[in-house]
Amino acid sequence: DLLSTRNPPTLMECADDLDSSQTSTPPSETRRTRTCCLNVAASSLGLITDLYDFGVINNVKPLLEAEFGKMTAAQESTLTASALVGSFFGMLVIGSFADHVGRRTMFITCSALTFVGSLCSSLAWEPRQGSIYWTFIATRFVMGIGIGGEYPCCASHLADQIGRAH
Repeated sequence: DLLSTRNPPTLMECADDLDSSQTSTPPSETRRTRTCCLNVAASSLGLITDLYDFGVINNVKPLLEAEFGKMTAAQESTLTASALVGSFFGMLVIGSFADHVGRRTMFITCSALTFVGSLCSSLAWEPRQGSIYWTFIATRFVMGIGIGGEYPCCASHLADQIGRAH
């Protein structure tokens, strides 16, 4: 019984439920199982793209230096750490805030923060000579807050959805 373990089912368990439910359960149960599988797949895809955002900066740094000049040691280390530090604060602040405001609302807010941070990072500007790296750092920090908040919101929202389905 999936509910008694309090662990969300894996995608394979959802698929097994879906296969076994084709003959013996009513259509409403099949629909709930499909929704469960879709929730697991969508959440997994979101978390995978978040991990990509954390790692891609190391591949982009040489391109940035070729275009905008060499980074200082402080800029290089801060650029690498900015999204991770932002995610730390996002997990702490948004995770606890979601209990008061609502998980779905905060999950949407976190997705918007991640999107805005990524968009601003891709459209980064240089207000004065040599400052584009600080713009990248600030926008990646905002993106990190969104990513960090997605972890607790995504996990608890998914557990709520699966709990209703099973």
